[in-house]
Amino acid sequence: MNYSEDGLIKCEKHGDVLINIIFANRFHRVAEIGVYHGETTKRILNNLTVNPLIKEYYCIDPWCIVPKEYGSWSAWPQKTWDEKYYKTCKVMTYFPAMKIIRMTSTSASLLFSRGFFDMVYIDGNHLYKAVVEDIESWLPLVRKGGILAGHDYLYRSGKGRRSKCEVLPAVDDTLGKTNIQAERDSVWVYQNE
Repeated sequence: MNYSEDGLIKCEKHGDVLINIIFANRFHRVAEIGVYHGETTKRILNNLTVNPLIKEYYCIDPWCIVPKEYGSWSAWPQKTWDEKYYKTCKVMTYFPAMKIIRMTSTSASLLFSRGFFDMVYIDGNHLYKAVVEDIESWLPLVRKGGILAGHDYLYRSGKGRRSKCEVLPAVDDTLGKTNIQAERDSVWVYQNE
């Protein structure tokens, strides 16, 4: 990884953007919504500048069959999702701060109190209604001055697992376009006030 003079990573992937946010703000409690097989989680927790800062890192994902709007992913059997879950669980042995919650995003949000998190990162279901539900469920759980962020701040329609993405309009409609900071690799950032 390349570092700039201020100690921040020169961003290559969305995980790098998150590392910089965590490091710059000295965040301790983070939630990642939509973990898939844990690559972003590993990238963040493997970083030696942020790993000591993070006291609790919650990985939230149902790891279950997805709606047919997701194209080829919806054809995956539950066994495939279970394998992705187990792959993520293996990462836990290296990072004591990591906690896995295998639930839907909105159900998992009920487990936490208002203002519990320094940062919540949303990268789950990319359909409009689901993104709005995630924002409405998790924003109250971010402390004042904390960050609500997400991935795939773009709009695509069509076929295939990566073509149906309604994150941009859902984020803009829910939080207000002027309140969103767009970062590299299609990451959006909202500071809770």
